[in-house]
Amino acid sequence: MKIGCCGSWKEVHLYAELGFDYIEPAVEQVIDDNSFQQLVEQTSKYGLKAEAFNCLLPASLPVVGPDVDLEAVRKYLEKAFPRIASLGGEIVVFGSGRARKIPPEYPQAAAEKQILDFLELAAEVADANKLKVVIEPLNKKQTNTMNNVADARKVCAQVNWRVGLLADLFHVTAENEPFTNLEPVGELSHIHIPFPEEAFDTETFIGILKSHGYDKRISLEDNGGLRARTAPEEWGQVLADTLRYLREVR
Repeated sequence: MKIGCCGSWKEVHLYAELGFDYIEPAVEQVIDDNSFQQLVEQTSKYGLKAEAFNCLLPASLPVVGPDVDLEAVRKYLEKAFPRIASLGGEIVVFGSGRARKIPPEYPQAAAEKQILDFLELAAEVADANKLKVVIEPLNKKQTNTMNNVADARKVCAQVNWRVGLLADLFHVTAENEPFTNLEPVGELSHIHIPFPEEAFDTETFIGILKSHGYDKRISLEDNGGLRARTAPEEWGQVLADTLRYLREVR
């Protein structure tokens, strides 16, 4: 099982030095030409691939509601996905809570169809670039669609699993979702995990994954704002301690 860290090209050297297996940047970092070039240079220099990417869509490209422009979305994907593939990317996370939020009084059935239409489009462009788009369930404070693993699994099935499924301990905890919803674990394509804190049952979560044979990627993500509460000179040690913990937990 590989353990990576969500972050930017500015920290590739740190993640490589500490022994992370990969970095997970935001898609916006390949849309911006300068950031993309920096990612190319830094990942090559330090030998750390960007194997996964998150935050697929900006709020300015909604896939639900009256202002959807699928041609604009296609152009965006056709710029981003080849660049992601060129960096060694394999997984692209569709969280993008604002882009998939259903506007007030918008018909639920129409919104659900729009999400399926987007996922079919995303899968088409991803397949052409040998990538896998995965749905990230987000808690209700962040969006009003696909708020738990069970809901997202149903959507994956509706598009014949042309997209994959992610589980994120931060959002699972926020929604009080039972860990039994992780099963079958074999259907999970990717994992996000917050920095271990008392609020999160990290050991049980990872234990379920490992006991059921999950051997893909786990990306560490600072959902809880731990970095903002940590002195800059201590951050590297926090990362190192967390990585060691995640490798040892059973």
